[in-house]
Amino acid sequence: MATFGGLIDDIANEINRDDLNTEIGEAVKAAIRHFETERFHFNSDVQQTTLTSGSGALTLPPGFFSLVSIKLRINSVDRSLLPMSYQEMDEYDSMQSVTGQPVYYSIFEELLRLFPKPDSSYTAFLSYFRTYELPTDNGDTHVFIDNAYDLIKYYAKFLVYANLLAATDRATYYLTMAIGTDGQGGELARLKRRYNGQQQDYRLRS
Repeated sequence: MATFGGLIDDIANEINRDDLNTEIGEAVKAAIRHFETERFHFNSDVQQTTLTSGSGALTLPPGFFSLVSIKLRINSVDRSLLPMSYQEMDEYDSMQSVTGQPVYYSIFEELLRLFPKPDSSYTAFLSYFRTYELPTDNGDTHVFIDNAYDLIKYYAKFLVYANLLAATDRATYYLTMAIGTDGQGGELARLKRRYNGQQQDYRLRS
């Protein structure tokens, strides 16, 4: 399994600079932050939870940044909830207190709200994309280091060449290797083709 320290060493060796390990580490973390809200198979997750009677809101899981779906399992059948604007849900809630099988959801800040409020307990599956804590120690790993090693390496090298070494040509080369000339090519596009072909998996895992 690839590690944070191993990636730093690889970059230091490839640019022939063993005096920049701290700066390279910061570049690696900046590269992860840059791509961490891209949607890939490997940064998706599914959380099973129980909706309790009368509770109209859920706290979103740590790292949540984008919802794929929320489904209720009723009589062994998964039924998708429908999106509703937060303002519209506020208006419904203020007009009447309704309970029943939830049909709609709305997201605002760190809350996922339901309408109607559950009239009993339901099993729900939240499919979503998430971020992860950045690595800090050399032995740490990270989902992007494991699954997008070259993407993070190329972009970190771009940052090092652009911001530390003032080597514009090398910086441009590694930026192109990472994201192509249009921001959606290079290693980024290859990963999207590879992982997004598995889209059905993260929608169905439970």
